[in-house]
Amino acid sequence: MRFPLFLFFFLVLTHFSLAQYTEVYRSGRPGLFYGPYSIGTGILALESGFGYQAFPNSREGLTFYPQLVRIGLSEALEIRTFLTLSSPGFGELNLPSEQSLALTDIGFRYRFSENKGTLPAIALEMIWATPWVSEGFRPRFVRPYFFISTDYRISSTRNLVGNFGLDFNNFAWQGFGVFRLALVNAFTDDLAGFVEFAGTQGEIANTFQVNGGFTYMLSKDIQADLSGGYGNFGPAPFYYFEAGLSFRFPPMISR
Repeated sequence: MRFPLFLFFFLVLTHFSLAQYTEVYRSGRPGLFYGPYSIGTGILALESGFGYQAFPNSREGLTFYPQLVRIGLSEALEIRTFLTLSSPGFGELNLPSEQSLALTDIGFRYRFSENKGTLPAIALEMIWATPWVSEGFRPRFVRPYFFISTDYRISSTRNLVGNFGLDFNNFAWQGFGVFRLALVNAFTDDLAGFVEFAGTQGEIANTFQVNGGFTYMLSKDIQADLSGGYGNFGPAPFYYFEAGLSFRFPPMISR
């Protein structure tokens, strides 16, 4: 058992030793959409946010703190883990009123094509939401959700990103479709903006929202973002605002 384990770590670390930075830091923030690109071989990224969401008809709001960790295993493959803290919950929705761990998940992204001509970059994203959360948010099973991510370059400064997939309810084995379509525009080398249309469709989940925001590169490895959106969860409208920072760290082992 020791030799295969040693060999595994030797191969992984050797692979990371060949890691190189890309000029562009492709953060996973902000917005709901996921791009198809890996963070880069051997690169670690920490992406953190702070937001507020409310239903106009509710007396309470929800403060949330999304945290994402990404590790690039190759130029096409990355693994990730995500968690969200929230405080307080919506009393009318019978969620916890104290600070709670609302979501944890693990997953990976694998890109199997580049954007060439009319063919967009395409990746498969597989994620599993775990039951390691606070009682009021705990699903009955490890909930899978997966989708295809695409990225098509319209011009030198504009990209169209799409996500199309399937998610499941936390408490019943019922699936529903997920779609996200985002237009991303680079205004300068450091400043970019986006607008996205996102939603779900199924017997147990019908939502639609429009989001938008901006990103600004404070350095080649640090991105700040600000975003917001408005939509409907069934018949109930909601809105949110969010700000965040993303940090990219050097390869784990350099040449």
